Formats: sequence, C-alpha cells, structure tokens
Amino acid sequence: MKKVEDKLVADLLSNAVAIKSAATQTLIIVSLLTLFVIVLVIISITKVTTAIVKPLQLMKNTLVDVNKSGNFAKRLDYQSLDEIGETAAAFNSMMTSLQEALSNVNKVMASIARGEFNIGVDVQVNGDLNELKESVNETMGQLRITMFTLNDVMNSLYNADFAKVIVTNAK
Repeated sequence: MKKVEDKLVADLLSNAVAIKSAATQTLIIVSLLTLFVIVLVIISITKVTTAIVKPLQLMKNTLVDVNKSGNFAKRLDYQSLDEIGETAAAFNSMMTSLQEALSNVNKVMASIARGEFNIGVDVQVNGDLNELKESVNETMGQLRITMFTLNDVMNSLYNADFAKVIVTNAK
C-alpha cells in the first residue's frame, strides 16, 4: 500500500509541478501581451495627440503673428482632409478675403489721393467687409459729385458766369 501511496503522491507532485509550470508560462505570456498592448496604446495616444496639438499650435502661432504684425498675407501651411485641415483652409480663405478687401480699399484711397474719383471697391465680400465696401463706395460717389460740382462752379467763375448756384442735398 505504501508503494501505491508513494506512486500516487509522486504522480500528484509531478502533475502539480507541470500545472505550476504551465500556469507560470501562461502568466508570463499574458503579462508580456498586456505590456505590449499598453505600450502600443501609449504610442498611439502620443501620435494622435501630436497630430492634433502640432497643427493647432501652428494655427495659434499664425493667428498671433497676424494679430501682432497686421500682415494679412500670412497663411497656414497645413493640408489635411481632417477637421483641422478644413479649419486651416477656412482660415486661409478668410485671410485671402481680408487681404483682397484691404487691397481694394487701399487702391480706392490711393486714387482719391491722386484726385481720381471714378474708382470703387469691387471685391466680393460679406458682412462687415461688405459694409466697409459700401461705405467707401458711397463716400467715393459723394466725393465724385462734390468734385464735379466744384469743377463746374470753378469753370463758371473762370468764364465770369456769377449766376451759377451750388445746390446741396442737405438733410
């Protein structure tokens, strides 16, 4: 009986060692896989965060630079099909509209300085820029009328026609 009992204990001990070895091996494999997944998640999060933060930082720096310098020629050098890329494209489009409107208004103001009153702002804009465009064009129209009337009166005075009367549209 003792031999059978010793044999059973030896078999049981052998099985316990085998089970312990298999469990240890499984624990090591699961631990390594978990560590690998954690490292992969950290790398992915870092890449996604960088992909978001870097263009937003570029956008912020460009906006700050435009605000400080007043240079509306600045553009965001970022092309992508994601939301940040769409925002960069919208920013660049807005800057182009602003630059065109300002350039057009400056052209009109330069023509006034040269005594030319037959030019207007002709850029397609919306909102506040459209109000600026309409105000400049209305002012230019009033200046044109005033200058033509003044020229007509001066010609009358030159020709000794003192009957000429200036009619104003005073409101």
